[in-house]
Amino acid sequence: MQVQCPQCGDIQEFDIQYTICIKCGNSLSEKDQLILKNPRKGRGMEGAAIVMAIGFGGVFIFISKFYGCWGFVISVLVFLWSRYKIERNRLQDLQNHDDS
Repeated sequence: MQVQCPQCGDIQEFDIQYTICIKCGNSLSEKDQLILKNPRKGRGMEGAAIVMAIGFGGVFIFISKFYGCWGFVISVLVFLWSRYKIERNRLQDLQNHDDS
């Protein structure tokens, strides 16, 4: 049985005695059978939103409270959109897995 690591997305054979991902060391279980086509979809936007939030936090503190607040709101919206894309990708692959 093949499983996909939820941390790094590596696909490998599941061994009951060795339940650790070969690539990253994350623990694996039998419930990780769902193999996503693109496990990293949306993760780049998620990281960009975190960096934007930190940057606009600095703008808020040091430069302008007006631009800092609006920038922080935008970065939160980008973060929520990326989480939506990640969940939508997982649900699509889950639906495709159940159909086959």
